[in-house]
Amino acid sequence: MPQVEFKKVFSKLSHIMALSHDKKFDQIVQNLITHTLNQDSDPIPRNEGEMAKKIIEIYGISIRTQVILSNLDKLLSIGEITKDSKSKQYHVTQVVSNKL
Repeated sequence: MPQVEFKKVFSKLSHIMALSHDKKFDQIVQNLITHTLNQDSDPIPRNEGEMAKKIIEIYGISIRTQVILSNLDKLLSIGEITKDSKSKQYHVTQVVSNKL
């Protein structure tokens, strides 16, 4: 596992927190997910376990897979992310990507 750059992590988390207007936990997790998906890095997550690993890799934060799955479902239902029917990969929508 690569060395975590805590200054960089703090900066990213501060930015995510600022985007979370109501500061609710689910919103923070959803922001982490969308920021993670908005980065150009392989492999692209296909399930909540892969998403949890990617969040640890990028931010050094461990989140239970049940919490991630719940928030992936919420993001899918409001149309902020999509899941490719063939590859099963999650993607952030272009609108959300532009916002980030």
